[in-house]
Amino acid sequence: MKIRLPGFTTQVVLSVVFGILAGIFFGEWISPVGMVGTAYVRLLQMTIIPYIMVSLIHGFGRLTRQQAVRVAPRLALIMLIFWGIGLTLVMLMPLTFPDRMGAAFFNPSALITPEKVSFVDLFIPANPFQALAAGTIPAVVLFSILFGVALMGVERKDGFLLNLGLITDVLTRVTGMVVKITPIGVFAMTAAAAGTMNVHDFAKLQVYFVTYIAACLFLTFVAFPLLVSLFTPFKYGQILHHFKDAFIMAFTTGNLFVVLPLLMEQAKTLFEERKDTQGGKEYIDILVPVAFNFPNMGKLIALLFVLFGAWFVGSPIAVEAYPRFLSTGMVTFFGGIDLALPFMLSFMGLPADLFNIYSVSGVINGRFATLLACMELISLTLISGAWLAGGRLTVNLRRLVINGIFLVVSGTVLLVGIQVMLNHTVPSVGDHIEQLKLMDMEAEYNMEVAKPGASLPSPRQKLFSLLSGGGTRVIRVGYFPDNMPFSYFNGNGKLVGYDIEMAGNMAADLNLKLALYPVSLTNVVKYLSEERLDVVLGVTLNTSDIKELSFSQTYEELTLGLVMNKANKKLLQHDKEKFFDRPNLKVALIKPNPYVDAFKVALPNIEMQYIGSPKEFYEAEDGRYDVLLTSMECGSVWDMLYPGFETFPIKEGALKKHVVLGVSSKNGEMIRQINEWLRLKQSQGLFDGLYNYWVRGLPRELAHKNPRWCVMRNVLGWGVEEK
Repeated sequence: MKIRLPGFTTQVVLSVVFGILAGIFFGEWISPVGMVGTAYVRLLQMTIIPYIMVSLIHGFGRLTRQQAVRVAPRLALIMLIFWGIGLTLVMLMPLTFPDRMGAAFFNPSALITPEKVSFVDLFIPANPFQALAAGTIPAVVLFSILFGVALMGVERKDGFLLNLGLITDVLTRVTGMVVKITPIGVFAMTAAAAGTMNVHDFAKLQVYFVTYIAACLFLTFVAFPLLVSLFTPFKYGQILHHFKDAFIMAFTTGNLFVVLPLLMEQAKTLFEERKDTQGGKEYIDILVPVAFNFPNMGKLIALLFVLFGAWFVGSPIAVEAYPRFLSTGMVTFFGGIDLALPFMLSFMGLPADLFNIYSVSGVINGRFATLLACMELISLTLISGAWLAGGRLTVNLRRLVINGIFLVVSGTVLLVGIQVMLNHTVPSVGDHIEQLKLMDMEAEYNMEVAKPGASLPSPRQKLFSLLSGGGTRVIRVGYFPDNMPFSYFNGNGKLVGYDIEMAGNMAADLNLKLALYPVSLTNVVKYLSEERLDVVLGVTLNTSDIKELSFSQTYEELTLGLVMNKANKKLLQHDKEKFFDRPNLKVALIKPNPYVDAFKVALPNIEMQYIGSPKEFYEAEDGRYDVLLTSMECGSVWDMLYPGFETFPIKEGALKKHVVLGVSSKNGEMIRQINEWLRLKQSQGLFDGLYNYWVRGLPRELAHKNPRWCVMRNVLGWGVEEK
């Protein structure tokens, strides 16, 4: 009895389902399977650049000069109109993304700056072979188009074109061989993603699914058929009904290439139905292959994933970067998405592993993209064919106005509807603020807290030692109030934060009781020198206090940044040098600050204004201060409470702020003991966990990099070490 295997589409869907189930069951133990998915993607990418080169040369070279002169300008103009409408919608889609990433916990990806690329090197290949080896798609595309255009005028080109056609067929067959293992590759990528991705990330993915599918459906069934009905005699309903078989085939197979014969046949029959369009039938065999070799909106809509990826990691692409983003993306997508998208992620300075998320989502979204590509190819063929048949395009002014208004209104309704839905389903800025208020320490520590304004104890009679003496002893620790997220009072009035939890861990390990007292930067040296305090948390390493204080080794490195309101940020982005060179630029900072001298040298025109707390800057009247000098980590948290502000690095790269514990210079023994404890806890990952929880706002299980929940460990108990 012969076993009948399910169809290819069914196999891919089952691969996704079983991949998700495998990830849920095995959790992070299945992550090595991701290497199989990576190998699958590499195999897909292997033939793309040769295929781009050969297919473009073949597509242009097979045309005669007469055909090119007659077809190319019309097809190019119509294609640009379609691209313009489609890409406008793509660029507007980020307006629907929930405004939560603009004010969120610090994300290290905010420090990633896109690599500076020379557009001359990107588009004009001095050495085409080097461009091929480096995978510089825009340069390969330009060379191939020029080669194909030059080939048009060559008389004895038939043999060469035949060979190019054979090479194209071979490359297509190689790709087909790889496509056969798609279910395996999809299973591997899905299982690895489902086993390692947290629930919070899954929730954010709905933003991409909703916007992508909505954009595809709007362009397929509203915008593009309206354009066809505007520029041709064909009616809106007639178009959708006549090509329904092509639409169904495109959606079910997810492969535009296999739809081409059916699409061309249905286009010919539609042209034959009217006398005034019958002349367009002869151009279909030219129009479809040529248009097929150009990026269609089914490919270009993948640029939405780059915009989503930037939002996903907390670094939205600025509007000012859109021209560079679009121009590079349009040329890059002459290649396959599997090669173009990683290139664009790298080009915009985004993490490369975002592509794995796209690969998994492509199982669903890819069908909508193929449906859109099919509709665009039909539209280009019908409009260009009707134009070539009639000699000119005729546009009814009344229909133009009506269709235009309907397109704008329906598009606006779509964007507003998506925005309302996503704002109700995706965590918002308010959720982050609530999270900040509810954050607490992992354990209860033996500690007493003196609130701001409390007096400090009298000086000690002898130096305090962490290890000497019996029983539970009290260590006096200074903390900075309003130093979010390192030390602050949460919504329940409890003193919490990175530094407080670190001190609690140290006290618990050494059998000490914490007595916490508020301090300011101006009295740290005084209180430690007088032995009123034994240690102060969160001190910035600096040379000015090195005679009076001893510093522990660095336990955290923060990145210096500037906070400004969004109006000032627009001025900065418009002209950075002019912004900082303007006279009397008012910079707020907390005194003392070890970076003042360096800041003054770099920006001699600034006017330093010292404040006691970041709150003074955020709540000051307009114009009182221009920027606040702080750390990226602290500024990001304050920005959540005051959404009109934004923090960004002082310069490309990073200026680091070293955070240490301060101790009296007389107590060298205590510094040695603290450093030993810091080294031990650093090796155990304590500081990574504290940073991820308090600074990045990750859940505890992710902050400590605990294995993600899975059936095998958490339900069946397999692989759990017995204590």
